[in-house]
Amino acid sequence: KDADKSVLGINSKARIKFIEDDDEDVVELVTVLDAEPENMRISIESDLGKALTGKKAGDIAEVNAPKGTYTIEVLEIL
Repeated sequence: KDADKSVLGINSKARIKFIEDDDEDVVELVTVLDAEPENMRISIESDLGKALTGKKAGDIAEVNAPKGTYTIEVLEIL
């Protein structure tokens, strides 16, 4: 079966907004081995990756990061 392209998962790209600072970025969810956080290639095992996995465009999620909790919105899946 083809993966559901409307839901974020491994090798998905999305445009997200960091609610607290109103900053937008494009992220790609990848495996731990392919992660490059400086290039927004985010491991699905990371706090942000876990928060994004399974989300759809329009969803809002809380990310529980070591430096505190922040909120993101999935603007679109690319």
